[in-house]
Amino acid sequence: GVLEAGDPNLKGHSLHVLNLTMLFYQYLPLLYRIQLNEDDLRLAALFLDLGKLGIPAEIRNRSGKLGEEEYALMKNHPECAVKILESIGSFDRVSEWILYHHERFDGRGNRELKGKQIPLASRMIFLTDTYSAMIMNRSYKASMDYEDAVAELRMVAGTQLDAELVDIFCEIPLGRIR
Repeated sequence: GVLEAGDPNLKGHSLHVLNLTMLFYQYLPLLYRIQLNEDDLRLAALFLDLGKLGIPAEIRNRSGKLGEEEYALMKNHPECAVKILESIGSFDRVSEWILYHHERFDGRGNRELKGKQIPLASRMIFLTDTYSAMIMNRSYKASMDYEDAVAELRMVAGTQLDAELVDIFCEIPLGRIR
């Protein structure tokens, strides 16, 4: 769609993250599900990369390592998404979830939030976005198979990602996750 226009690396990524996030939602314990508005979660998952529209294609599509300034631009795509959504209005909760969707569970992210300070939806979307990025083909890297991607998720559980959510995600039956 429009979110992926001109970026071969995002082809199908937004919809994949959306589908993974909504599948993940179904497997969450009720205590977590009642904290989330399903429609808001759907929008946040769909719009997570909206801010990448503001990043030049030559930076988004670079196959080599990004320079410091280019990396800083890429790192700011959540803020760009929030600005776009603010201009439309009525996306406050969704904007917050998108803003924090790359915050590390250990607090070593951009905004110094850590653990449960990071909204549940943001922690979920970070996980599904990470998984999707690992298993999708990109111009700058080969895709991983399911087993390798799950092993990678488990390796960063508790540092980059919420370990409890990683455990829940990894329990989703393989036939449902593909």
